[in-house]
This record gives sequence, C-alpha cells and structure tokens, in this order.
Amino acid sequence: MDDDDDKSKSSVTDKFSVIVLTYNEERNIRACLESLQPLNVAIFIVDSGSTDKTLEICSEYTANIFHHPFENYSVQRNWAFNNLPITTGWVLNLDADHRATPELATELTATFNQPIDTDINGFLVSRRTMFMDKWIKHGGHYPTYHAILFRKGFGQCENKLYDQHFKITGKTKILKGDMIDIITESLNTFIARHNHWATLEAEYLISTANDDTVNGEVIKAKLTGNPIERRRYIKKQYESFPLFVRPIVYFIIRYFIRLGFLDGTEGLIFHFLQGFWFRFLIDAKIYEKRKKAGKASGSNQIIKFIFSFIFLFLVFYFFNIMFFGLTSQGNHYSPFLAEHLNYIQGLRSLLLSTSASILNMLGFTAITSNTEMLVVGHQAIQVVYSCLGLGIISFFTAFVLAYPKPLKKKLIFIAAGIFIIELLNVIRFVLLGLYWNKNAAKTIDHHTLFNIFIYIIIAISLYFWIKNPVTENKEHAAN
Repeated sequence: MDDDDDKSKSSVTDKFSVIVLTYNEERNIRACLESLQPLNVAIFIVDSGSTDKTLEICSEYTANIFHHPFENYSVQRNWAFNNLPITTGWVLNLDADHRATPELATELTATFNQPIDTDINGFLVSRRTMFMDKWIKHGGHYPTYHAILFRKGFGQCENKLYDQHFKITGKTKILKGDMIDIITESLNTFIARHNHWATLEAEYLISTANDDTVNGEVIKAKLTGNPIERRRYIKKQYESFPLFVRPIVYFIIRYFIRLGFLDGTEGLIFHFLQGFWFRFLIDAKIYEKRKKAGKASGSNQIIKFIFSFIFLFLVFYFFNIMFFGLTSQGNHYSPFLAEHLNYIQGLRSLLLSTSASILNMLGFTAITSNTEMLVVGHQAIQVVYSCLGLGIISFFTAFVLAYPKPLKKKLIFIAAGIFIIELLNVIRFVLLGLYWNKNAAKTIDHHTLFNIFIYIIIAISLYFWIKNPVTENKEHAAN
C-alpha cells in the first residue's frame, strides 16, 4: 500500500481532540460523550469540582480527566488550551450539554480524512437549540454559528464574562452539520442561569462602556465579517439603544418579524424569557448599579419614556376601537359621529379612491363603494377596519411622541411616517385588486405579511431616527 492510500485512510483520531468542560453534569455528560463515539477521538475532560457522578461517567469514556478551579468560562477554556497534553493539530470544544449530530460526525470524519487548506484555521458549526425538547428554528435563532473547532494555537476564548466566543486567527469555513445545545433541564435551572448571566453581562457592559477596544481579545463587531462578527455587530447596535427600550424592540423583531411565533408554545416561552425577560433583566441590573452610583438620571428618562409609550399606545389603540364601535351600526351607534366626525370612514374612502385613481390612470377600470373596490376583469377587495393600519400607526405615533426629542421634529417624523405607511397600504390595495387570488387566502394571510413588512420598515426608520443626535442651534452653541 502506498503513502497516498495510508493518508486517505488515516484515522480521525490523528487529526483533532475534544475538550469538554464539566461541573455536576451527570444528567448530560453521557449523551455528550456518546455522540462523539463515531469519531474515535481523544477526549479531554476539564472538571471544576463535580460532586455527583459526572467523573464516574466520564471515566467510562476517557482517562484524560483533569481538574481546575472554575473562575469563569473564558479562563477555564484558555487554561485547557495552554495546559492539556493535546498532541493533535486541531481542537474541538464542547460543553456537557452539547451533542454532535450524526450529520456533523459524518462531516467531520470526511473533512479530516482529506487534506485541509493550510489557510483554513477554524470551522464554524451551527448550534441547534433545544428548549423543553423543542428545536427552536425561528426568531433568528437558527442557524447561529460558533467557532468551536480550530487549529491548536490559533484559537482562544475571548475575555468576557458572558456570551463568550472563540476568537480564531486566520480564515474559517462553515460546516453543514449541527451541534445540538440542550439549554434547559428545567425552567428553574434556566431562570437561575440567566439571572446569573444577566449579572455578568450587566457588569461587563458597565465596565467597558460598550467599548470593545478596552480588551483586544474580544471579537470585533464587523457587518461584513463572518457570521459571528456580524452577530456581534448587530449586538453592538442593540446596545446603542436606550435601556428598557431595546428589549421591547428586540422581542418584537425576534418574535413577530423573524417569525419566532412559528416555534409554538415552547417557542413563546423561550423567546419571551430569553429574548425579552433576560434582556430586560440585564437592563434592570444596569439601572440598579447606575442608581447606586448616582448615575441614573438618564435611566429615569428612559423609564419615563417606557411608561409614556405604553400609555399613549393604549390610548390611541383603544380610542380607535371605541370610535369604530360608535360609528358602526349596533347598540352604541352614534349617528352624529358617524355622519360628521367619522375619520375612520374618511381614511377608508381616501385609500379606496386613491387606489382606484391609480388603477384608472394605469388603464384599468376600478369602481369603489364605501368599503369595497372592484377592478373590472380582475378582483374585488373589501377594506375592513384591520386593513387601515391604525394599530401600526398607533404604535408608531406613541413611540415617537414618547421619545425625548423636540416636538417639531417628532411631528414632522410622525406625519412623514403615517404618509409612507398609508402610501404602502395604497400600493397593497392596487396589487390585491390586480393579482390577489381568493384561493390563496387559505394559505397566505396578506394582512400578516403586510404588517411584518411595515414593522420592519418602522424598526429601521426608528433606529436611524433615534441614532440621529439632537443638535443645538449653531449660534446658540457658539454663545
């Protein structure tokens, strides 16, 4: 047998080793180690004082068991890199609640049984989050990539207290297989861990003042970088939002715009706890620490904004519903309001007439009534209350009015925003009149699609509006 045949059949054992951190993980560690058996790799356990059967179980799979007191995750990982007697050229890093999927194991075997480009120093693996036995596929939570496999000496764990990633020197490549992450044994454990992590994240954000340059070992936030750098960039933008505002905006984007609601009941629990409650808790801990340090004046303004926004939104939203009830035939019908002050019907008529005018200008024949538009030879659409966008306008208007900026700027922005929202609504009506197939309504809810699209536009617009600083008059500033 020639040398080329020897290389093509070389064992994966010769190529990489696995480091697993443990502490009282008897419920998880066996499944983790079992998932690695198809790889036939050297496994190194770094334990920080387990008192259950963790080490007993580990000894069934490997003799490479080491002990090191736990200071924090980054220190523990970097100690392992610098002190374990690893002889392979590559290192795979897992936690006890991680599992290598069969697809990942097969891909790793194929990858390491052939030459790897010398300029590739790491691989990114997608995390498959399992919460309450449910795979969380939506809300921007899949795929999320982690650089858990890299050449020995070319990677380290960034020096952070929470949300640490491995920083790799050189180019990386994405693998297709997933790493399963069992993120909860029980809700009690999940909440306790996130409470602890919220404390760590709050301390980190306060100590760094959101400036990564204080520590060169932290991954750079880069929009055009790899998936981890892009995710860090998005997180930095999130951190630039005011306290208590950002978890609300984040949850809306994650659960509604990024379709987290498709993850079912388990998804609702997960996205609310991890996407809103956890982020809100971090902000609350930051506020608490700033208040104790006498630096909470800005946070007080944020609290005022939150309550003002909620109050105004509820007032606008339910006033519209109440007014609609008073101007619709029923027990509480008011003829005077319906005939003389019916702004809801006025808006509906304006949208229908504008849509019909555009269609007529384009050569079609459109006919309207108080609530409907018929495009001859095409479709007829009925514009009900939910089509008018008043809920979206209530949200947008309440947010802008509550935000601390000059009233003139707010009124101009509100007027422009409402105009754009209803302009997009008119475009929707035109397209529905021409192309909408009622049979498609059984599978596609155009109201939901339109609302998602509008909220994306609003989120982007509000982001840049908030980021645009309020500048003083130049003459006043000069004086």
